[in-house]
Amino acid sequence: MKLEDLYQRFDEDKRLFRNRAAKVEWITTNRFIEQYIQDGDTLVDVAAGTGAYAFRYAKKGVQVYAMDLLEKHVAKMRKKAPSGVSLRQADARDLTHVSAETADVTLLMGPLYHLKEDTDKKKAIDEAFRITKTGGVVFMAHISPRAVFVTESFLHNPEFLSSDLYDKTTYRPKELAFSFLSVKDMRKMVSEIDHERLHHFAADGLSELLTRSLEAFPEEKFQAWVDFHLHTCEEEHLLGFSNHLVYVARKG
Repeated sequence: MKLEDLYQRFDEDKRLFRNRAAKVEWITTNRFIEQYIQDGDTLVDVAAGTGAYAFRYAKKGVQVYAMDLLEKHVAKMRKKAPSGVSLRQADARDLTHVSAETADVTLLMGPLYHLKEDTDKKKAIDEAFRITKTGGVVFMAHISPRAVFVTESFLHNPEFLSSDLYDKTTYRPKELAFSFLSVKDMRKMVSEIDHERLHHFAADGLSELLTRSLEAFPEEKFQAWVDFHLHTCEEEHLLGFSNHLVYVARKG
């Protein structure tokens, strides 16, 4: 499926805010970004979507360069971008318009979901590191095939377990609309890059699987769940069952 067609089905404006399960991803990811960004820093959001992360930090005094592959998303950003945000349509695999050592923090929060070939994923990662200052921090989001297997089985497709939509030996779902990287895959993808691994965290954990329960919780219980998730989101044995994960690296 072409990316343009996919995002006719998915409303990127609402993705991180459509329900409490999505809000867990938003809350968690910001908790980590905020550890590494300060007023006056430069943030490059490589696949900004419609600007959720980019605009949040622009309003906090960060110099922001935001871009996305889809003109549809860039057009939406132009309508609501805070003053001073630089916008551009761009492909994560080719950021030659951004000078090396530009960003204090780089966000690569979408391309690894969509690039099918490992060579293309590596190009996007290499570009993200190239534009980041030495000592700067790169956030790279990916989708776990383990979590997809579970959510497809229990939430999205009643016929999934009896279908041919996954490999019966590896239990890896077939990559149709999205591309997947396991925890091991992601770490191998960056293994040849000079960096320090700061975090590898579960952005939403089990939240998608528990969407209905989270929606029914009173606010106090939801906050307690968020606290539990934040407490456990870096536990190695739980990472693979998060739908979204984020690898955080300090460039060497």
